[in-house]
This record gives sequence, C-alpha cells and structure tokens, in this order.
Amino acid sequence: MDMKRKLQLTLCAVVLGSASSSALANQIGVGYYDFNGTGIYVHGAIGLQPNLSLMGELGETNDTMFRVGLRYNTAAKLSNAPVHVIGGLSSYPGDNGVYVGAGISSGLATDLRGTAEIIHDTAGPGFFRMNLGLEYAIDRQLSLQGGYSVNTDRVSDEFRLGVSYRF
Repeated sequence: MDMKRKLQLTLCAVVLGSASSSALANQIGVGYYDFNGTGIYVHGAIGLQPNLSLMGELGETNDTMFRVGLRYNTAAKLSNAPVHVIGGLSSYPGDNGVYVGAGISSGLATDLRGTAEIIHDTAGPGFFRMNLGLEYAIDRQLSLQGGYSVNTDRVSDEFRLGVSYRF
C-alpha cells in the first residue's frame, strides 16, 4: 500500500474516531482551502491522553494534501502561552515526507484564541511552514477558524477558513 493510501485511511480513522468517541477533546472541521488552487479541507483530532492528540487533515484543491500526526502539549511556556510540539507524516503531489515542529497557542480574548507554529517538512528539501491561525468560539463546541501558512521552497502558501465542532 502506497504512502498516500495509508494517509487517506489514517485520516478517515481520525475523523470517524473523533465523531464516535468523546472521552477526551475530540474535534472535526471542514472549510474553504486555498493551496495551489481552491477547494475544501477536512480535519479531525482525537485526544489520546490529556496532553496528547492524534490529528489528521486533508486538503483537496488542484493538488491533494494529507497530513497525519501527533500533538503534545508540553509544560513549557513562552511568556504565558503554552508550548506544543507536533510531528507526523505528510503527502503532497509527487512527494511524501515527515514533519516536525513546535508552536504556541494562547487566548487573545474571552472567545478568541491565536496559534503560531513553525514546522519543518522533509517532503521538500529545506521546506518550512509558518502557520498563523485564529479561532473564534461561538459556544463551547462550535468555532470559526481561519489560518494562513507561509511556505518556503517555492511551495504555494495555504489559506483556510472554516468551522470546527468539539465533542
């Protein structure tokens, strides 16, 4: 089974698992996605332990992008913002890789949270991604999300705007 097929199956398991289990912080979402064309994205996350989550995302435009990985919320803080580390597998048209990175996520206002991450992806030589995102909580379960990723190595930047539901 090729890497792209493995990633597709893992993403389906993440989305279905997050929809069927509510033991920890689980989330699914969908939205508009712009990466080398416009289309949609879906993402899911399953809390495995209080500080560890399994994540998966699929972006479908002119190109299909898959990422499946783990996020660990550390005890470290940058100023007052908790630090997290992430890592996993990525698949882009014509190339697969492994990604690793770190970031912070912090409340900016009562219902507004900001996230910043820097990620290295081996799918391209020297490929780095700087993710910046905002999440506005409509209520405890439903939120609006937006984000922009600045990519290096002549890789198209990514823009997202969508909704997310927490179980």
